[in-house]
Amino acid sequence: MQHAALALAVLLGSTLGANALATQDKPADKTVDKTYVTAKSLDKSASKQGVDTIALQAINDAAAAAVIGALATQLDGDVQFKLGTIDSSRVSLRDMALDGRGLVRLDGDSPWMPIRFQALYDTDTQTVESPAITFVGEHAPAPLDKAVAKQLDAQVDRKLAAEFAQQPAAFDMDSVGVVGGDARYAVVKGDGVADFAAEGKSDITVQGIYDRVANTWLEVDYELGAERTDLHRVLVSR
Repeated sequence: MQHAALALAVLLGSTLGANALATQDKPADKTVDKTYVTAKSLDKSASKQGVDTIALQAINDAAAAAVIGALATQLDGDVQFKLGTIDSSRVSLRDMALDGRGLVRLDGDSPWMPIRFQALYDTDTQTVESPAITFVGEHAPAPLDKAVAKQLDAQVDRKLAAEFAQQPAAFDMDSVGVVGGDARYAVVKGDGVADFAAEGKSDITVQGIYDRVANTWLEVDYELGAERTDLHRVLVSR
């Protein structure tokens, strides 16, 4: 595994820098509520080099653009992103697996919130597609309002029904709590069980961002089959 320590670089909103390009593409035949983002480095000199000599800036540009593109399409307000570190490893002759960390701020004067992201980098096309982004818990779980928890339960139910439209699917929340955020935005993590009737049951972890001012969920995501974990630990999304 190759580890690249990066100087913190700020990307504001859709300002992705001169060396990166991000686009959003949600296929027409997709019924699941997910965001599809492709980001590409514009450094044409980096595509054919080896793992040890590949232009790290090209990877950083594409990864940062993909993260900010995904966040900008899912979250309301002015999204700011600081890229921290990226671990990379070869998974094929063409692809590299990226595991990165950074900081996100949803308003200009709100605290920075830590995130983790995972994605594949195509060394041929120099693109990163649809990174899986996790908001990292910053403290032990605090209670979540019961009405808000019911909204989260309903959101996950709808997402399961959309993804598994050909079979019964229901979500039952076991535990949920606020593990980060600020006065306006709550980072929420939870555990539960997805019931697929005759097909059986699966453990499920959920994460979401709740806007206390607008009283709405900005993002809700889940992972099936995940090992149960303490809510203050990092959960890998999707």
